[in-house]
Amino acid sequence: MIYRQINSGNGSSEEEDLSQLATIESKLLTHDPTFSSSDTYAAISTQKSALIRAFCPAHDTAAKEDIEVAHRMHLNVERWKVPEAWFVPSMAGLDCAGLGEIIAHVLSSFTEAEKLRMAKNVFLTGGPAQIPNLAPRLLSTIRPILPPYTEISVRLAKDPQLDAYYGMAAFARTPEFGRPEFGALSKADYDEHGSDRIRKWWGGNVNYAIY
Repeated sequence: MIYRQINSGNGSSEEEDLSQLATIESKLLTHDPTFSSSDTYAAISTQKSALIRAFCPAHDTAAKEDIEVAHRMHLNVERWKVPEAWFVPSMAGLDCAGLGEIIAHVLSSFTEAEKLRMAKNVFLTGGPAQIPNLAPRLLSTIRPILPPYTEISVRLAKDPQLDAYYGMAAFARTPEFGRPEFGALSKADYDEHGSDRIRKWWGGNVNYAIY
């Protein structure tokens, strides 16, 4: 292989470098039996262009004039990288805990018996829960956190998109709905704290609770 170091201070242009490289390659093709046309700079560049085009399709001028083609978004590894950022936020440049670390932190607040019971009922809901293979990916994240013998069950909601809405709608029809001990806010609390706060109760997020 030929390694070429480009030095901006030598005054040679890129065209001159390529010309010299072509001369050297010609001599190698003549005298070096281990050097073939597939080893030339042009052949390697063509291979790289083909690989790049496979992931970033290019279009000719006529195609680019087509509005549909011009506004088409091509996806490749993003389909896997976007949901994977939930588990490894550093992939998206975020300095925060991933799902595995969050689950480990939550479980650390419970006894061993409670951890075993909770591991049997890991419930996925919400629109993103419909991402293919999310359940086994979450299972592989939870498995190292718990003892080897732990029984883990990850279940998907029947209707991940709307189950949360239906659950809240059902709760709104119960006698408990609207009572402070079940998280409800008074008008004064709402005016002071806004819509993202609730009263402390067993089913709420203590980080956003009003005591």
